[in-house]
Amino acid sequence: SGVEIRLAVSKEQIDWDEPVDLVLTLVNRSSAPARIPFEKPGRREASGDDPAVARGVREVAELLDIGDFLSVTAPDGEEVELRVDDISSNPFIAAVVHLRAEGGPVMTLAPGEKLEYRIAGFNRTWARYPLLEAGSYSLRFSYTPEWDDPVLRDAGVGVVQTAPVTIKVRAAAPEIVRTHGHPVRIRAARDGDALLATLTNASDLPLVVNLNFGHDDPPSAQVWWVLRVGEEIFKLRAGPEARSAALEAFSRDKLKELRPGQSVEIGRIPISTLESQPLAASLPAGAEFQVRASCANRVDLAWQMAQSNLIGSDRAPEALRRPLPDRLFSFQTSSDELTLTKSK
Repeated sequence: SGVEIRLAVSKEQIDWDEPVDLVLTLVNRSSAPARIPFEKPGRREASGDDPAVARGVREVAELLDIGDFLSVTAPDGEEVELRVDDISSNPFIAAVVHLRAEGGPVMTLAPGEKLEYRIAGFNRTWARYPLLEAGSYSLRFSYTPEWDDPVLRDAGVGVVQTAPVTIKVRAAAPEIVRTHGHPVRIRAARDGDALLATLTNASDLPLVVNLNFGHDDPPSAQVWWVLRVGEEIFKLRAGPEARSAALEAFSRDKLKELRPGQSVEIGRIPISTLESQPLAASLPAGAEFQVRASCANRVDLAWQMAQSNLIGSDRAPEALRRPLPDRLFSFQTSSDELTLTKSK
């Protein structure tokens, strides 16, 4: 209370995946110090030695602080929720989130003091308000003291509220990004005489996927064809098992960044090969069996940091001595089942 707050944005019209900055200006117009539940703007959070990670962690911290009082309304009138990606894959961001969950920071704004928070790409960072639909979004900052006295509460004493600002999104995000509900989609589809498995980035941010296939152990990822007849299951690795050790075989060239909605092939197998596998081989011609593709990756920055003998170690493989991308996604998911008919 007693603090004047102004809200602004760097652009009023954007594409759905175009970053827009959120600018919040605070001026203490009162004669007394004001307690503000934010960090000082630009404060360096713990983030190792990577400047990009440091910047990302700071942006997450500031947006989480401001997000308690920020409302973003979509074109359909519904509230847009603050989205925070899986924090377990980035220990520095996890620390920031846990601090806020335990009560968060508090700073003092002296009488007459002015602060400006500029959060770069508030719609495109680790913590963000995704603007995925076409149309106009309304943003407002609002604070209401939690008075026990109903008279003060009903009179709106101490309420701090900004005028709304508007952002217009020209065109909507791809449908899979708006509707899928999981960061990746695995799809199995027939492609002539073969079955093809693809992985699609269904999130609203670029993702890095691990295409180092061939081992059951990290840092490899795994792809299987899963055959089902009734309640019986048979799993077939989608590709030959690598002969060298998983660590030594790991290649950064097989870390592929996918744009939102972009796909990559992760497996292909002749249908005749599937028909020759256990379960399917014993079926008569014309019988049906089900197949799905399953993919898993357990490797990300958090996994690498847990292996204390990797980063910076001369004994580690060259590809694992420096930090892995912080958008490398750890997951396990499967495609929908596809029904095939035994040919002979």
